[in-house]
Amino acid sequence: MPQRSSGLRTFNRIGCVALIALVLALPVIGYFQAVREAEADLAALKKRLRAEGILVPVEQLIPKVPKGEQNAADLYRQAFAALSITSQESDTLYHLPQSSRERQRLLLEVVARNQPSYDLVDRASHVTYCAFPRNWADPYSVVTSPSGYIHMVIALCYRIEALDALGRPEAALDAAGVGFAAIEHLRGEPTVAAQLLAYIEQSRLIEALNGILSHGSPSPAACRRLFGQLASVDQLAPLARAIQGEMVVFDMAYYAQIARGGCSPGQGTSASDALVMSTYGTVGRFLLHRDQMTRLREMTEVYEAARLPWPAAQQHIEAAEQTPYSVPAYESVITRNKRRAGQGQYLYANMILARDERGARIALAQIALAAKAFQHSHRRYPESLAELEADNWKVPDDPFTGKSLPYRREGQGFVVWSLGPNMVDDNAVKYDSKTISSADGPYDIVLRVKR
Repeated sequence: MPQRSSGLRTFNRIGCVALIALVLALPVIGYFQAVREAEADLAALKKRLRAEGILVPVEQLIPKVPKGEQNAADLYRQAFAALSITSQESDTLYHLPQSSRERQRLLLEVVARNQPSYDLVDRASHVTYCAFPRNWADPYSVVTSPSGYIHMVIALCYRIEALDALGRPEAALDAAGVGFAAIEHLRGEPTVAAQLLAYIEQSRLIEALNGILSHGSPSPAACRRLFGQLASVDQLAPLARAIQGEMVVFDMAYYAQIARGGCSPGQGTSASDALVMSTYGTVGRFLLHRDQMTRLREMTEVYEAARLPWPAAQQHIEAAEQTPYSVPAYESVITRNKRRAGQGQYLYANMILARDERGARIALAQIALAAKAFQHSHRRYPESLAELEADNWKVPDDPFTGKSLPYRREGQGFVVWSLGPNMVDDNAVKYDSKTISSADGPYDIVLRVKR
């Protein structure tokens, strides 16, 4: 009996130890099971997004230049390297009154000196392929150096102004066409930074174009050429492609870097968030996978918004804003930190607004070109857009409302306007940052031609 009792005690001890070990192991087993489930969920989400064409290979976003083909980016770099204008000349041109003789003399001198550079830009604008050197750690590198994109567009605007001053409006319109073609190359870049700069440079060209139309009378043929070029500009695709670039090139790489333990919390990260993020590369794979799913769902809503005009895009933007808060905070630390770091939905909402504002300005420029051609043929401006349509012009609608743009004769010229983001007709009130709120208005997007 003593031997049997001793054996029973030993068995009980082993059983207790095994039971305790099992109890302690259950959470660990459960955690690894949760990690496997999170990995499976993430893989399923990525598979669905790939099937829908939202997640695409990097090569699809960045097509290579075929061998033997000329690369427009090389010609742009050559043109920029050959540009000759001093900072003092640039400052003088900026500050002198536009109609002053001194400014016109200096402007013509600078433009004549840089004619070979303009010829290179003109050649590049007709080349199909454009592959800029990329530094993905700095999204702005592609558009700021070494090609000097912004400076080239400014130089083109000087050329347009000089041709206008020389009384050569057709040549000035053709120069504007070169500028728009160059910007179309830039709009092929899959980064939000590139698209923002494209919208800015597009605005410069539209201002220069407005100057031509206000001062001269280009031929109907020149107006029709540029009208057709502007009509072919795709406003929706470039930004949607840039959102894909943000997901594929930046977000997925960022999560992969965290998984390798090579990424630290960013500036503005709270202490609790930093603690959660510090575990992601080691034992926090469950959190990492859940967070990436949150980010992908958020960016998918943004991508869908970027494929729609602003009024319809609002619903998707609002849904995207709620995505990080539809899951526990510890499952969306990175997604929420990206918002704090300036990559939140207000950025993408503003980008969509900026895109449609530029689209409205292009539509206004098209109508102004058609009205100028109409004046050349009929010795007067049209009384309504219906007259332009009857004259075989395909008049664009307001991108904000999807309806006809308001137009009226005004003095010797005319005014045409878009209702803008508030979608209320404010009777051609132009935006003034000193007296009007950019968020609440009231203002319209306006183009006036005085004669």
